[in-house]
Amino acid sequence: MQCEYYFRAYLYDKDKKDDVIVCHSDSQNLPYTTICIDYSSRSSFELFYSLQSISFIEGIEKLILNTYNIAYPGVLTNMGKQYIQIKVRTFMYLNKPKKENPKIYINSGLFSYDNDRSHITMFWDLY
Repeated sequence: MQCEYYFRAYLYDKDKKDDVIVCHSDSQNLPYTTICIDYSSRSSFELFYSLQSISFIEGIEKLILNTYNIAYPGVLTNMGKQYIQIKVRTFMYLNKPKKENPKIYINSGLFSYDNDRSHITMFWDLY
């Protein structure tokens, strides 16, 4: 299976709402590299050295594919010539406690998980 990726993360300072760091990577322009921009100081930096970045990106990819496989067992191994595009949105509120019984919703083309601390939504299209 060939996977391409694009991700962007927004990191906010809870006390200084204007302090934003945006990190991004994609398989076409920044393979296995994560670049961050600190908008308060207008500087950019590489988040990880390459081996850590590779591990981080592959970990995200594996988590997304495993989650999809749990929602729809076997689909990823029997796709024939179909392509799948999976989009994931995740929000984390690290100062909130986790709910004991998270809300999980699975529907055609949508998976949602919410435990008050983490909010994860996956969308996918087959074509």
